[in-house]
Amino acid sequence: MLVNLKKIIPIFIFLIIFVFIFCFCQFLLTISVDEIWEYGYGYNIANGLIPYRDFNMVVTPLYSYISSIFIKVLGPYLLSINILNALILTFTFFIWYKLLGKKAIVLFSFMLFFPAPTYNNLVLFLFFLFLYIKEKNIDERKKIIYSSLILSAIFLTKQSIGVVLFLIEFLMTKSKKVFIIYFSIPIILLVIYLFFNKALYAFIDYSFLGLFDFGTRNGNISFYMYISLIVSALLLLLYGKYRQKNMLYALGYQIMAFPIFDFYHTHMGIIAFIFVLLLTYSKRIPNVVTYFAFIFFLICSFHMNRGDDYIVKEKNYMYGRCANDAYFEIINGTSNIIDKYVNSYDQIYNLTRYSYLVKLYRGDKINKFDMTLNGNMGYKGYKKYIRDIDENCENNKCLIIISSKVENNYMQKNYEILDYVVNNYNLIDNSYLGYEIYSN
Repeated sequence: MLVNLKKIIPIFIFLIIFVFIFCFCQFLLTISVDEIWEYGYGYNIANGLIPYRDFNMVVTPLYSYISSIFIKVLGPYLLSINILNALILTFTFFIWYKLLGKKAIVLFSFMLFFPAPTYNNLVLFLFFLFLYIKEKNIDERKKIIYSSLILSAIFLTKQSIGVVLFLIEFLMTKSKKVFIIYFSIPIILLVIYLFFNKALYAFIDYSFLGLFDFGTRNGNISFYMYISLIVSALLLLLYGKYRQKNMLYALGYQIMAFPIFDFYHTHMGIIAFIFVLLLTYSKRIPNVVTYFAFIFFLICSFHMNRGDDYIVKEKNYMYGRCANDAYFEIINGTSNIIDKYVNSYDQIYNLTRYSYLVKLYRGDKINKFDMTLNGNMGYKGYKKYIRDIDENCENNKCLIIISSKVENNYMQKNYEILDYVVNNYNLIDNSYLGYEIYSN
């Protein structure tokens, strides 16, 4: 009976945490544009599109392929990737518990500040899985193989963090040849797949060359940048004092905040810092401090994410998800424009940041023009996009929807394409959404 309880209790706890995270994200958090993009990438792949060739992404594709499996199996709903997300975060918590014991509850409640579905959550899980393998008492060769494969998975999920952690581990590992071989295998398989699907050059352009644009155009000097610098400096000081490798890995993980340096990305980096503090000073931290931090962060997370939204009951991809009227106002307003002109034009370009939101609702096919954010179009990609629009509109009647300079401003908004459309096409209509409609 005792043996059975030892097996059942962890499963029961796992299910409780999974259900809690799922309900928190599905029914409490309002849908974000990032979540819609993440779902859209997986949805595209589930429907046979090839990333980088048929639609653009700036990150490497592992998370999108995993999410496409859940969408294919569970259905074309945001609910599907929220189930995936709850699994990822639940497994992450169990790794924290293995490494920290009950003090892991501090990280759990802090994580709930921004728990929405995203590839960064997969990176978070893989990063701590990597640390767990490094701490585990196993054969050294197996440890190198497992850790190299995990780092390769991180690279295939978010290349910037993958590269930094690869360099740190490469400098510290003794069996560099074994490390390189196993790190390279998954990447070579992806390259072969992209090559045969005629997407390799686009992959390099969007995911690597495009990072130059992403870094220079989306960089943000803010309060959170200084927080990241302070955290990095403290991790360096801790490493200088204790010489523990996990401190160097946590330092490398701070690249998560670069170059945007907003609350979300800085928060994701701080998770690794808090982990190091808990691991290093675990015996000195009283239980009462642990419980207080857990409750404080939990209250903050609920306060940050509560709203006056409602659960979508209409059968579309947002079914069962927490949303508000603003999303449907955008969908209906943009759909009215499209329906008004669809029979009069050969090609309609929606160059606003909400193109995915609208197209997924309408069931329209996604293409690269639905993601025209700075850094997401390849190196100097706006020039290629302008050229492609012009070439297509030479022989076709085109309608172009843009958000005006005054309305709907956001950090990654590309103004070169916007200015080109304004200066070279004819304004024929406008919308209460702050959109302007142009034609050739």
